[in-house]
Amino acid sequence: MIKVFLDVPAPPSDNELFINTPDFLKKTGNFRGRLKTGKYRNFKKMVGIYLLNSKLPRDLDKTYRWEVKGNLLVPKGRHWKWDISNFYKAILDAIGKYTGCDDRYIIKFGPFEKILTNEIQGRMTLILKFYKKREMKIVK
Repeated sequence: MIKVFLDVPAPPSDNELFINTPDFLKKTGNFRGRLKTGKYRNFKKMVGIYLLNSKLPRDLDKTYRWEVKGNLLVPKGRHWKWDISNFYKAILDAIGKYTGCDDRYIIKFGPFEKILTNEIQGRMTLILKFYKKREMKIVK
């Protein structure tokens, strides 16, 4: 088992991950559908740097399964505006890209807690556990 503690600035909300291309661009054929925002691309790069510093191996075998639990530390005044479920897609995608373990291999998700803090910027703290398939206990 590999266990990693991760403390990163709060990711962008799910609502800030993609932009829809304007209709005139769709008609010209230059772009189609949705594009990743700069916030989302920058966040994924930043998480990669944090994970590199955490000594988590890159490109884990796809037989690894993982668990995620953690906290979302919310700045004062934003507690009721931040929906906790909107902040996990970006971080899980970034971890999945770095490790090579897609988030479909998550076997345990949570618990999560939203905590009010006096800090100016929000943060997310996570505990990640990665298991090789043969290390998992099978419950009958």
